[in-house]
Amino acid sequence: MPLTLVSLTGADDKVAPAALAAITARYAKAVPPEWAILYCPEKEGTARYPTAAWREAFLALGLPFTAAHLCGPQVFREILDPATAPGRIADLSRYGRVQLNINARRPEFTEEEVLAIYRTLHQAGLHLILQHHHASRRAIEKFVPGLDAASLSRIDLLYDESKGTGTAPEQWPPISTVGPVPLRCGYAGGLGPDVLEEELPRIHESATAWRDLPYFIDMESGIRTDNEFDLAKVEAVLQFVATAKGRGGVYFASKVKHAHRWLALRAAGVKTASSWIDEAGEGETADYAELSERCLEEIAGAGRLVLYCEPDEILKGAILEAGAALMAGVPVFAVGEFASLSRVFRQHRLWHECPSVEDAISRPLSLQNLTCQRR
Repeated sequence: MPLTLVSLTGADDKVAPAALAAITARYAKAVPPEWAILYCPEKEGTARYPTAAWREAFLALGLPFTAAHLCGPQVFREILDPATAPGRIADLSRYGRVQLNINARRPEFTEEEVLAIYRTLHQAGLHLILQHHHASRRAIEKFVPGLDAASLSRIDLLYDESKGTGTAPEQWPPISTVGPVPLRCGYAGGLGPDVLEEELPRIHESATAWRDLPYFIDMESGIRTDNEFDLAKVEAVLQFVATAKGRGGVYFASKVKHAHRWLALRAAGVKTASSWIDEAGEGETADYAELSERCLEEIAGAGRLVLYCEPDEILKGAILEAGAALMAGVPVFAVGEFASLSRVFRQHRLWHECPSVEDAISRPLSLQNLTCQRR
């Protein structure tokens, strides 16, 4: 999956910068988090808008992916003013990317002023994210066609028709191009840990409709609780993305005699990740050593593992497979009775118990299980 970045917006003075660094360290090897700070001079120190002192402590950590999301009229007026622009631009240059949330709620700047702001910041060498919505579309369409390929490499596009209101669109748009040059595009609107299982595949389908290009996602309201930045929700998002990245299909772990059930589900359209079901008959496996390696690889690449046990059955290899799934960060959905199973592992953050196979296949990942800390 070419999802290359998860932009997490809205940390403020109630969040310890060191906590963001710790989360970065845990997830940097999967899809790294970008910490996006709402940069609004007139609202500094209120919920969602950190103070200058907090921002200094945050930047001092040297985190690999940071962004400043410019909001409110004051910062844009300063950029338009030759007397104040240099100081403000120098401060913004310390962030990896700078997003321009201009005219998002009301048309405070003319199209020419918007274009002047785009040009000023781009000519200063900043990497820009242009927030794309109906009020900014025309200015963006006038700005980007005149840029060469090297200049376009510092322009990203964020599709955000909700403009920070947390509303998902009916259809996510495809990647945009300037002539033959694709822009790196991002997607925002109503995203959070409770909807990613549904929305991320939809985004992926649109973003890669014509070519396997990298994209990013951004969220703000969906990772807040009572208007406070919620680190548990942040971890749930990153855990889900880390689990989903490059994975797909259901791995079925059970007695060999149930292979016909999983073959029937595959024939009915369920994406399966377990190839052992094709060689479950006596003598159909030529090399058990190779099969064991293959099973572990398939488990590590699965979206989930369904562990199935009927009354009076004693699982052997299937229990080992479930343990391998937990080690690989793959959620386990257990169906049946497991009298000999340790109660310790039934408390694992990735363990789910389901009343039926159908539920195990379709149940969304549990936010509570995803956000529990490892022992």
